[in-house]
Amino acid sequence: MKSDVREIGKDSPQLRVVQASEEAAAEDLQVDLEKERKTLAEQAEAEEFWAGRNLAGRNSARRAA
Repeated sequence: MKSDVREIGKDSPQLRVVQASEEAAAEDLQVDLEKERKTLAEQAEAEEFWAGRNLAGRNSARRAA
């Protein structure tokens, strides 16, 4: 049987297993989701603002012409 296992040297990255409670991971995830929701809401508000400004600018340009 042939295996493709390479030697582990100082140049090879090492994987580390970190044990943490599931509650802590869930809390971090909840905070990240809330932060993401806030960011998306702010982005949507900014897009609506600029869409309205662009539309108003086009309407004004049509009236001026």
